[in-house]
Amino acid sequence: MKIGHFYEQYGNEANLGITVYNENGDAIETALDEALAKKLNTPEVFGVMRELYELARRKALNVDSALDDLLSSL
Repeated sequence: MKIGHFYEQYGNEANLGITVYNENGDAIETALDEALAKKLNTPEVFGVMRELYELARRKALNVDSALDDLLSSL
């Protein structure tokens, strides 16, 4: 599994999207901040989407485990 994000700027508006890919590189799900904003009825989701991407990226790359291994070797 792989995850990616994209940022698009249209004049004064910016959109953030997150895409999840399967092992073949096919996009299997995409989430856009503007769609989440409409669903939650609030414009304040850009930061939430950015944090969601960072958390998913850390999980996909197993960052926490790598940091634990590094710390235990010190």
